Amino acid sequence: MNVRGVVREESGFTKKYIVKVEKSPLEAVISMKAMHQALGLSTVSDDVVASAPAERVLDEPMIGLALRRDSCEPLGAFRVLLLIQGTQDTDMDTIDENLPTQQQTFKMTSNKTRCLLSDAETAVQLVAYCGF
Repeated sequence: MNVRGVVREESGFTKKYIVKVEKSPLEAVISMKAMHQALGLSTVSDDVVASAPAERVLDEPMIGLALRRDSCEPLGAFRVLLLIQGTQDTDMDTIDENLPTQQQTFKMTSNKTRCLLSDAETAVQLVAYCGF
């Protein structure tokens, strides 16, 4: 899903205005060459936010979330961004339907999403939580 809106402060309260919700297209043109060239441009030490192929993501003892490197020890990562493409519809379920819509939390699940940075065909299950 693609959601467009505005979040702004009004009279000391945070207001969220959703103006457009559209179903995400299942097809998009991605430059794989450009994405691969963006990987590994500099040596970093730790606690990074990086885009990476799914097969390089690790749960490393004593580090936690990490990325496998070609020639060094795993790189500790604060966040890993996977460039993915959906292959099926995304399911969105409310966690507590008794709450008003503005207070609800939703669980979004997308099965068999393709990781576009991976050399081999790699599919992951994406689970995310969101709210208004």
